[in-house]
Amino acid sequence: MAVPEKTEAQLAAEEGSPCNETVALFRYPDQSLGNLGGGLSLVSEEVMQRYKQADGSSNFSKKGGKPGITMYYMVADLDKSMEAIVAHGGKKLSGEYPEGDHGKIMYAEDSEGNVLGIYKFVGAGC
Repeated sequence: MAVPEKTEAQLAAEEGSPCNETVALFRYPDQSLGNLGGGLSLVSEEVMQRYKQADGSSNFSKKGGKPGITMYYMVADLDKSMEAIVAHGGKKLSGEYPEGDHGKIMYAEDSEGNVLGIYKFVGAGC
C-alpha cells in the first residue's frame, strides 16, 4: 500500500475544511420520533487549530480545540443558545461559521470545561 504524501487532515485543512472523510452516521430506528440520529466525525486537533473563519480568527478563538468527544446540539437560534450557555457559566469559544451549505455551528465550553457544539440546520446539503 502506498503511503500518501499528506494525511486526510492536512488535505482538509488546506481546503479550509475542519472535517475529513472519517464519518459514521447513526439513525434512530423508530422513525415516528422524527429525524432523530447522530454521527461521529474524526477531526484532528491540527485541523481544528488551522481552520480559519472568514474574519481570519481561528475556530476556537484564542486556544486550540481540546482532544476528545464533542457533543453537538441542534438548536433553533445559535445566538440565543450561546447566551444561555454563557448565562449558566459556560464560555463562548467561537463565532458562527458555516458547515457547507446545510448548517451553521458555534462552539462553547460548559461550566465543567467540556467542549460542545451548537448546530443550526439551514438547508439541503451533504
